[in-house]
Amino acid sequence: MDLQFFERLLLAPLFGLAAAALVGVLRGFGSLRRLRVWAVITGFSAGAYLAVRGSGIPFEGAALQGLSAVMLLASAAALLRLVDLVFWDWFLSKRRHVTVPRLAVDLFKLLTLVGVAITVLKYNFGMELSGLLVTSTVVSAVIGLAIQDMLANVAAGLGVQLERPFNVGDWLLIGSHEGVVTQLNWRTLTLLTRDRHEILVPNSTVAKTEVVNFCRPSTLQRAHAYIGVAYKHPPGIVKAALARATDSCPEVATNPPVEILVRSFQDSAISTTYASG
Repeated sequence: MDLQFFERLLLAPLFGLAAAALVGVLRGFGSLRRLRVWAVITGFSAGAYLAVRGSGIPFEGAALQGLSAVMLLASAAALLRLVDLVFWDWFLSKRRHVTVPRLAVDLFKLLTLVGVAITVLKYNFGMELSGLLVTSTVVSAVIGLAIQDMLANVAAGLGVQLERPFNVGDWLLIGSHEGVVTQLNWRTLTLLTRDRHEILVPNSTVAKTEVVNFCRPSTLQRAHAYIGVAYKHPPGIVKAALARATDSCPEVATNPPVEILVRSFQDSAISTTYASG
């Protein structure tokens, strides 16, 4: 019986290697490192389950319960990773050119794993979850009060990523902070300023503050310049000279045309402004 048990125990590494080889078939879909790890764990636990079942070893029932729980959780994680690679990344993103917010994908995976874990606890270990749910409700309320700011940032981040008012690479003005968006995650938005400084702006602040997106509806922006001109120079001649100067600059767009205006007559000079695209 012992020899038969050890012979059957060889099924565990064989199942793990077979799962890893099967994952190799999907190499063209992207990075498979996490998928390969979960597949190996699933195959190893499945092989160990078959080896232990009916072996008559001590605590066989408890071992089978633990191995089946590991197998179910690992297979769920491997399946979610496979869906992530094939459906979200390859089919929607590359084939259909549909961008799904990463936050929504992570939330879907989290809810699925929680559902699998509850199912394993109820049907595999026979746990009564009604008392656990009551206790978890009280604990959740206490934890929710303690991390309400973080939850507000997560909720705001989910809304921002679903609405998509801006993307990574857009130049934004958020309150007094201005820079290019380099990262969007669960809690914060990262801006890279002109001085090459990174600013982490909480998502709840982004949701409450007016946001100026300099990249929408297009990257064409109007620049304003203010010039003081002596009273001895007629405004018409000054405006014509400014127009010729902007026309000779290839970086200035011709449409919309440059606007040159006299703003005010000050004590020492005439204030002139011109706006160009």
